[in-house]
Amino acid sequence: MNARQFVAQFQKLVKRGQFLKAGKISSGARPKIPANALNVLIFSPHPDDECINGGLALRLLREARWNIVNVGVTLGSNRGRQSARRRELQNACASLGFKLIVPGKRGLEHINSDARKKIPRTGGRR
Repeated sequence: MNARQFVAQFQKLVKRGQFLKAGKISSGARPKIPANALNVLIFSPHPDDECINGGLALRLLREARWNIVNVGVTLGSNRGRQSARRRELQNACASLGFKLIVPGKRGLEHINSDARKKIPRTGGRR
């Protein structure tokens, strides 16, 4: 099989996969966390980062029985999607067994390079 045939086979699989129905994925049971367990904060700058970067945190939750608290720093830049992104974030954290903190109603919206350029630094105050 040459590279072109390999890519063609992969494209066929992707097309077939688009028609598969998504099923419910049940999360594993959250382990019993002791009252004196350590609390670990993970900061997710963008929705989905808790899943992408949460491998170590998930391991600490399940093996060391530590409380994992995800701080959802932003809910994305598209204001029209932020409510849906918040629900997705809540569902992801519930499935992983993480607690969740979202600063403010919409997260910290101005945490990006554009805001850094537009808002001058004034001793930590705007």
